[in-house]
Amino acid sequence: MENQTPSSDHNATDNNPQHKQQKVAIIFAYCGAGYQGMQANPGAKTIEFELQQALFLSGSIPQPDRHCPKRFHFARAARTDKGVSAIGQVVSGTFYVDPHGFVERINNNLPGKIRVFGFKDVTTSFSAKKCCVGRKYVYLLPVFALDCCSHRDRESVLASLGSGNELVRCLECSERGRKVFSGSGISSNTLSALENGNGYNGDVFSYGENERVRFNRILKKYEGTHNFHNFTTKTKAIDPAANRRIVSFNADTTVMIDGLEFVKCEVVGQSFMLHQIRKMIGLAVAVMRNCAPESLIETALQPYVKINVPTAPEVGLYLEECFFLSYNQKYKDTHEEVSMKDYAEEAEEFKLKHIYPHIASTEHKEGTVAVWLHSLNYRNYPDLCPEENRGAVEVSGTQTEETTRINMETLDYRKHPDLGPEEKTGANEVARTRTEETTRCNQDALNYPNHVSPSCFIRRPSRHYEKPIVHWIDLEHLATTMKNRLNLVLPYIHELSVRYGGDTDTIISDVNMMVDTAMSVTYNRLRFILESYAPAVCVAQMNPRSPFSNKFKFPAFISSVLGSIGPLRIMDGLQDTMVVYATSADRSKMYGRAQHFEFISGHFYRLIDALEAIGVPLAPIDVKGSNRAGSFYPTILLGRDNGWLEFTATCHYSNYRHQDIDSAWLTLNDDPALRAFPDCSLRIECCTDPDVVKAVIASRPEGIPDDVDGATALVRPIGLNFNVNGFGVLPSVAAEGGNPAVPAAVYIVGRGNTRYGCTSLARGLTEYDMTSRLREYIMRYDSMCRTASKGF
Repeated sequence: MENQTPSSDHNATDNNPQHKQQKVAIIFAYCGAGYQGMQANPGAKTIEFELQQALFLSGSIPQPDRHCPKRFHFARAARTDKGVSAIGQVVSGTFYVDPHGFVERINNNLPGKIRVFGFKDVTTSFSAKKCCVGRKYVYLLPVFALDCCSHRDRESVLASLGSGNELVRCLECSERGRKVFSGSGISSNTLSALENGNGYNGDVFSYGENERVRFNRILKKYEGTHNFHNFTTKTKAIDPAANRRIVSFNADTTVMIDGLEFVKCEVVGQSFMLHQIRKMIGLAVAVMRNCAPESLIETALQPYVKINVPTAPEVGLYLEECFFLSYNQKYKDTHEEVSMKDYAEEAEEFKLKHIYPHIASTEHKEGTVAVWLHSLNYRNYPDLCPEENRGAVEVSGTQTEETTRINMETLDYRKHPDLGPEEKTGANEVARTRTEETTRCNQDALNYPNHVSPSCFIRRPSRHYEKPIVHWIDLEHLATTMKNRLNLVLPYIHELSVRYGGDTDTIISDVNMMVDTAMSVTYNRLRFILESYAPAVCVAQMNPRSPFSNKFKFPAFISSVLGSIGPLRIMDGLQDTMVVYATSADRSKMYGRAQHFEFISGHFYRLIDALEAIGVPLAPIDVKGSNRAGSFYPTILLGRDNGWLEFTATCHYSNYRHQDIDSAWLTLNDDPALRAFPDCSLRIECCTDPDVVKAVIASRPEGIPDDVDGATALVRPIGLNFNVNGFGVLPSVAAEGGNPAVPAAVYIVGRGNTRYGCTSLARGLTEYDMTSRLREYIMRYDSMCRTASKGF
């Protein structure tokens, strides 16, 4: 709370209160524009500060208690966020109350956007926070937001060209999401209508019966008790606070305000977390606009899935009422009912005068929701499903999800048909035998610049993933490798050596301590990720938490490498896979290491300070960055060919960055037995066992010819360019009708050490080359990130 003393302090009753002190519940309303939320926050302009200031100036709070809300037992029923309004907020406390002038004196000291309606005498044990059993919020959503053809992003508009259902570029909003002012603002017709019809025959989009039924069906998915960890920030799935109950959620009515039509979304729940309602609205709008499937809501409510959910703007949200049913029932014979019944007319008048005009005028002037709609794309929210939002709604609606997914994943194979081994290039004929319709769909999908890779991280929504696979990681091997690499670089940097007086052994000792410390912080990062994706494994294998601070700074390149370990989303197999890392259970007490190391802060900071002095960029390890995509470098294989270093990609080559080579060199040991990461590459084996072949052929879908070769069956690419039937295998030679000289065989797909279709990322390098590159990255990491080329 702010500590400034207002000039009118002399009006406040100080040491000689004239009225009786009693516990009351104050019912009031406010418009949240210009405020940083309800709860008092030092240095911030909040509703609570204004209210408590008014209570003090009106003589309801004595001077000694002015800045100590606990002394007068202050409590709030709901904690609204920044910019959120309310017409039914309730606070409680023990104040000096004059029954006849209490409300008037408070309002005289409040700004016009905050108004107290009245107060109720309550019991001494009453708390607005603890006695409130439910809250009702309303979100006014512009009708045009539910129109899947309005305010589309640039990629969707470009992708719709030539489909027969072209979208029109939004002329009101810039491509970069900034509002373009045009004198009179944005009209409702301009926002809702499509310039060329686009399937609407020139009619303005409206919230009709079909739209109402569908939107309510989507909102109903939130009802009940669920884990809403994806719909807030800083709350983990294993935190009991993530479990919330939604009593009802509906959008049955619309209101017209200043020429704009709004859908009134009403949600009732026991309590809500930070941004929860706005994120629920954001994902529901994404589903209505065909940016995501309805099933994504159910997936987002799962505790083991992490999804980046869009957040709707705060301007349309307001608190309508707080419920105290249990309290009212218990004390109905002795105390007044705490509710909005006596103030319904005043609340409606305040809403129509302050809240509704603010919501409409903000949309007219700034286009808040319109600009936000442009961000609902796959680039900003990778977990949304791009396949069901191809720009042309009719095209999307005529394809099944499976066919669309297969079409998208064949794009890179069709562009690069010669990636794999020569003996597998015969599979290229498969794609050429597709029907004309499938080829057309593929050609339409080529308009998407972001979807040209068949296997990459965060290129599919999490609904495609089962429970994550937990792979081991050996921090001891990782530390050993990093020490070996860094001790080939740091001791021989002239500026650093001068600061150590040429004592190479001391530098090596401090480098080893720095790496050991970094491993302890990395352990906390892995543990944090595991808590979100596999909490049971975290409890069993990675308890307790390492005591080392997450704020320790290391060379920025090292922090970047360690801060990008997992989670990995791999899509080059039959089943999309989420991989998270865990250390072995027997090393949990050593924080993933074989034994404890002796941390000497003076030696650690001696090296860090020296590195900073010679210009090495420093940064902490991103411990809680679990939403970031995992790096590709753990999937790189390091080998030697006639003494030359060779880096091999086990996933698709287009997904590797230039920096991944240097990251792999820093962390990967030449000896496969000392590798810190497991091999996540694909394994494809050829099986000629007659019993297996017959069993596979017997499992074919109905209608598939006996000489199955993939030409007539739905397929998806595995690895780099190998197509496999939807039921898991591709018979190389059919049992019936095949070449009798060649035994029948099937390909079995899995994961393991036998790799297929690997691509060389770099070869012909020496250790001196890699050591020099590593030195450059450590010394000038920031500039190297900006200027590094994209390939060798």
